[in-house]
Amino acid sequence: MAAVVLLQARIDPFVAELNKGSRTPFAGLSTEFILGPLLGMQQAVAGLLWVRADEFFHEGDYDAILPMVRMVTWLDPHNLDVYITGAWHLAYNFTDSNERSDRRYIPAAQKLLEEGDANNPVVYDIAFELGWENTDKIKDYERAYHWYRICAYERKAADERGELTKPVPMFVWHQLAHSLARLGRIDESIEVWRKALAMSNELVRQDPKDYSRRNVRDSERHNLELTLKRKFSRYSHEIDWSIDSKRTQSIDPVTGRPTPADSYLFLNE
Repeated sequence: MAAVVLLQARIDPFVAELNKGSRTPFAGLSTEFILGPLLGMQQAVAGLLWVRADEFFHEGDYDAILPMVRMVTWLDPHNLDVYITGAWHLAYNFTDSNERSDRRYIPAAQKLLEEGDANNPVVYDIAFELGWENTDKIKDYERAYHWYRICAYERKAADERGELTKPVPMFVWHQLAHSLARLGRIDESIEVWRKALAMSNELVRQDPKDYSRRNVRDSERHNLELTLKRKFSRYSHEIDWSIDSKRTQSIDPVTGRPTPADSYLFLNE
């Protein structure tokens, strides 16, 4: 033990000289980062560390952020932004030698989000990020559907006081419908669009002057009609382009049949 102490004492000055001028995620941290957790102030310390991580983000120093993400999630496992932002850095901000997204970090991003969802099993936010990452980055639509469905049917959103009393945002239902369409489950996708449209109609009824609610409702109506038309086009008729040069004005919301009725040449006619 004495020999180790003496040898380490001789090594330390050389190491300090080698690392002179380099920055680490923990360089310059004051004593409150050490004393805080000992005094039961984990969340306060986690907040301070996250502020420091934000500085590294704006400097483009993503490597320095990851250890701090890990520390913050240990100190405050209910900080949703840390899990979501940390996974985003892993999945999107690291590149390989050819400046392409380094997909080797994606499993770590998924594990971080899954850990965050396990620590926060009531809110929708992290589960939605898992759905989106599987949709946008991995193209695993089955897994994306799994997480969107959990969000839509099992989770809640926080209100202004932070209490989980609100339904999830409508975009959760939209992504659920899109994921079903990508899986070829068109009838289920249509039913989700109908459900979303019914909810939006009720929201508009409560506040007819709310432009954002009306805009969401109109987009859902458009997507429902478009999905019905695509289903009808694929399974019920063939297109005669000499006839289909007309513009279809609308469709039957039940069958997807277009109007004018002669816009298409039907197989059964």
